[in-house]
Amino acid sequence: MGRGTVEETASGDGADPESESESSAAASTPFAAVASPKAGAELGLPVLFPATDDEAAPVTRFVVVALQSTEPSGQDKTSMALELGDSPGALVGALLPFATAGINLTHLDKRPRDFKASGEPTSYVFFLDAAGHMKNDEALRGAVDAAREHCKSMVLLGSYPIARRLLQP
Repeated sequence: MGRGTVEETASGDGADPESESESSAAASTPFAAVASPKAGAELGLPVLFPATDDEAAPVTRFVVVALQSTEPSGQDKTSMALELGDSPGALVGALLPFATAGINLTHLDKRPRDFKASGEPTSYVFFLDAAGHMKNDEALRGAVDAAREHCKSMVLLGSYPIARRLLQP
């Protein structure tokens, strides 16, 4: 199977299509969803993989998008997306300015961006959070400027106060 494809499988022996379960969403449609068991029960859908989480206490991050920027609170972080080529040292080159400036990186995640005909990635977008606010942290601004020289592109997503507490169910 290639990237972004779904493998279809037939159920039953194929001799009598009428005998196949009409209630099986997996057999009747080429779609799937990741949702709570309650959502599946309400929609009459079977649970195919009951334990998809990989952490006992997962944390979901929510993003608030606003047209105006926030003022520094003294306890802030800045989020950004860096596009890097697939070459040795590309990530180190982009992150080293933060370490040199003494900026703590609190989150790092990656997603492939462009692909070769074979399906292999040719570049990646790294999402990172750095301690500090762009409006009042000169060291952070300098590190961002230096890191930008190692990136195909960089997008500053914003500076904002860190969460004071995790919401509990």
